[in-house]
Amino acid sequence: MRDRLVASGFEGTGARRVVLTGGGAQMPGIRDLAQTILDKQVRIGKPVRIAGSPDATSGPAFATCTGLLLFSILAPKEALEMQADKSRAEPQGPWARMGRWLKDNF
Repeated sequence: MRDRLVASGFEGTGARRVVLTGGGAQMPGIRDLAQTILDKQVRIGKPVRIAGSPDATSGPAFATCTGLLLFSILAPKEALEMQADKSRAEPQGPWARMGRWLKDNF
């Protein structure tokens, strides 16, 4: 992760916190290791509970799946609009790419 942040040019842009999700976030000691390597505050992200879902789906390994489900339920119209917007011609250049990256990731 550190190498990808450095390569992208966003390593020193003011982001001081990192959220780890996925099955790897459940490894013992990963939070402390990530804080040491990245020199940032790190927390383990867990998905929002969905009514009726089993307790087993409340861990970080299910964060992406839960997020995609919630997105498809709560924002289907916005999802279609986003898909249509991406199909249009996108501006080029470093500032346009940085703006697009920020929109996609935050």
